[in-house]
Amino acid sequence: MKKIVCVSLVFLFSALVFGASILENTQQMWRVFESARVAFESGEYGKALTYAEEAKRLKKTQYEHYLRILSDGLKPVQVQREGDALDAVLAVLRSRDSTDASAILQFFASKQPPESIPSVSRVIEYIQKMSVFPEADFLIGRVYLYESELLLAREYYTRAWDASFALDIPDERYNILYEMADLALLLADDELYEQALLLVLADDPYYNTSISLGEMEAVLYVSVKNALEKKYELNRIFQMYRATHYRSLTAYIALAKFYREKGMKDEFLKNAVLGSLTAFSRMYEIVSERNVAYEYKGVRDFFSEVMRYRDVVNWSIDQSVWTCFYYLFEAASERGHAAFADEMIAILASLSPDLTVRDRAQYTQKILSRLH
Repeated sequence: MKKIVCVSLVFLFSALVFGASILENTQQMWRVFESARVAFESGEYGKALTYAEEAKRLKKTQYEHYLRILSDGLKPVQVQREGDALDAVLAVLRSRDSTDASAILQFFASKQPPESIPSVSRVIEYIQKMSVFPEADFLIGRVYLYESELLLAREYYTRAWDASFALDIPDERYNILYEMADLALLLADDELYEQALLLVLADDPYYNTSISLGEMEAVLYVSVKNALEKKYELNRIFQMYRATHYRSLTAYIALAKFYREKGMKDEFLKNAVLGSLTAFSRMYEIVSERNVAYEYKGVRDFFSEVMRYRDVVNWSIDQSVWTCFYYLFEAASERGHAAFADEMIAILASLSPDLTVRDRAQYTQKILSRLH
């Protein structure tokens, strides 16, 4: 019994030592990448490129080293007899004191998704797959963008996106996509622009009904569209519906503008609706937190309340929220929802803190009054 305990402790110690060495190597790689980031922020683009490429090299070398150790550990016939079964192979490696190989297997097996069937081959595939460094490719792409090398920037942004599964912070993929969309504008590449923004929305349950979190998310846009056709007033619609996938706001507004210019009325209305509801929901959430006594009495009253909070107003202008509300007016007007559109434009003409939108709304209101 004591012998078993001792062996277990030795293996545990070896695994911990190996884990520490992994962490140490990772820290070195990230230190070099941080130097690249600092150089980029300082405008030293040559240094940024050098450091970023070195960080990529370090990670690739590190993972190749893991694969070599693992390959050597798996060569003995005794190990190969166990086939692909992870636990069985680990047991043999431990019995042979192949501590490095067993530690590598155990460490990277722990990184597998819970639903994944554990096997040696899956761990090897994972190590091979994760040797990429998307953060470094993204930074290199940004360097080339700042140097006006747009095609090279697109190449590295694409590499970063293709390897986004390996991002240390998964949500960084949205930054890659948004910057790819900005690059597409410079390249006048409509297809890339649209696809990048649609990828931002790929896991948005309000936009992509196939991944809905619930019935309301799945039918939100259809419900609002039906409410408009039933001539629900503006105050009622904004009281009934909310959209809270706030990361999507920029994509909604950008796509609304894109589809507006392309004359794609269905998509224009969809993005204007979802963008407006998302912006409204975010502002309502903040107002309700700051003024617990606030009660919704209508859109005009709510916007008046919003004006009390300078940071919320600044955020709304920076995010082009009022432009999105104007798009909602336009999209509703195009569909013949005159009463809703008239309410929306009247509120924007009197309350929009975005003066460009307010002036535009006031001019539009004058034109409409003449037509009526």
